[in-house]
Amino acid sequence: MGVNSSGAPLSDLKAVGVIYVSYVIYFEILLHLCSPLVNGYFLFLLRRPFFHLNLRILLGQFSVTLTLLSLIRLILVFNNFFGGFVGKVPLHIINFLNESCKYGTMDITVLFATERIFATYRAEKYEKMKGTLWMVLSLGAMWMVNPIMAYYIYRNLRQKQKTYSGVLTATKENDRVVIILTVLVLANIVGLAVFFFVRKYNQKRWDTEVKQKLSHRYQIVENIRTAKQLLIVLLLSFLLSGFFYVAMMYMLFTDDGRMPGIILLQLFEILAALLANIIPLFFVRTHPRMWSVVKRQFLRRVKKVNSAKEKRPKAIRRSESVVMGETEMYFKHLKNVWN
Repeated sequence: MGVNSSGAPLSDLKAVGVIYVSYVIYFEILLHLCSPLVNGYFLFLLRRPFFHLNLRILLGQFSVTLTLLSLIRLILVFNNFFGGFVGKVPLHIINFLNESCKYGTMDITVLFATERIFATYRAEKYEKMKGTLWMVLSLGAMWMVNPIMAYYIYRNLRQKQKTYSGVLTATKENDRVVIILTVLVLANIVGLAVFFFVRKYNQKRWDTEVKQKLSHRYQIVENIRTAKQLLIVLLLSFLLSGFFYVAMMYMLFTDDGRMPGIILLQLFEILAALLANIIPLFFVRTHPRMWSVVKRQFLRRVKKVNSAKEKRPKAIRRSESVVMGETEMYFKHLKNVWN
């Protein structure tokens, strides 16, 4: 008989192991160390109105999630390297937060698609609208649902005694995880499909509404350009979600101690670390105004560094006898000129 997944305390769950491949983990650590710096600078740039306020809030939340993934992974790896300085219960909590952030990168696609639908529907007024309540509430709901879902999945995965009569897998607990992760991936696919539809719709609107007033056409152009940027980001996010789904399905349907499963999860962690750096840099490089601000800021810093390195000419101190000799020669020369 199995133990109810909602009844056991955290201390009764199985010990948490950090899965990684030797030597490869050092490259992953380097990427995770860079991620907070890259995402921190991207958040600094988002203070400027490069995008609509709702989209900036959404991008900021996505960037914070990527940063948390990197920081939590570093804690887990260093805890494993240095003999386990984190207690058992805090370690379960850290792992649970890690899983919650992973699911946050999966279902955020739906919010991106919803924001683009709203921007398309109110194209003529969206740029002037300052209301952010619906976006804040949506993100709040997501941050409420994801931890609950992550907690439920985590307990099922870490249960010491499982019920070995599953329909899809060997245990009922694994079946529940398979169902939840499949629903998450399907929601990701739906969000991506809606986003494709909205992008195509905006392109058709530009072709058919060329006679509209300038502000309306400008917003349509902005929607098309922003959708082009977001499309790459959402495809990368979907790639990350799909890789995580494949790795988890392999672990759930087979023995989780086999090397292929370990390699798949290590590849997922490296991919997550790469995207945590690539996605903010991609936004910075592909947005003309944002890129010009970055170049201007760095050029200003380079000029300051170069000006600071320039050495001022040193004053040469001469002895009193030398000064008196030069003065006497000057007056002799002046006397000869007058004569």
